Amino acid sequence: MVDLDLAMLYGIQTKALNQSVKRNINRFPEDFMFQLTKEEWSLLRSQFVTTKDLSKIRTLPYAFTHNGIGMLSSVLGSETAVAMNIRIMRAFTACQQEHNEQYPEIRFIQLPHRNHDRFLIIDDTVYLLGTSLKDMALSLCAITKLMVSPEAILSLLK
Repeated sequence: MVDLDLAMLYGIQTKALNQSVKRNINRFPEDFMFQLTKEEWSLLRSQFVTTKDLSKIRTLPYAFTHNGIGMLSSVLGSETAVAMNIRIMRAFTACQQEHNEQYPEIRFIQLPHRNHDRFLIIDDTVYLLGTSLKDMALSLCAITKLMVSPEAILSLLK
């Protein structure tokens, strides 16, 4: 989502939103937030069916991923942002507790830095994830079920 839409949802001005982000920039790595290019903004503006006058925007908007939206709710001071942050935290806790009660532990194995792929082991079944975990929601990713034991993968780490 772009900053002007998020500002509207959180009940603050876009300028205030961006100032809060700049004051807390260490909380927004590039997989949480990025600034649109002129080409991206032009394409996005052509898709809007709205009465907003987008020609008055002087700087290129920032786009936020789902992680960035969650982080944004923790740095903004509006009542709406605080309420949103509380709901997000409760949802994370509920999901984790529900998973832990219903399923065995999920283990993520990250091989040494020279490898980009990740392995996921669920119930002694090994899956190869074709991207890093932080990038899975950002683009297409192949997930392949491997016919190998978890121990064989763990031996690669030694």
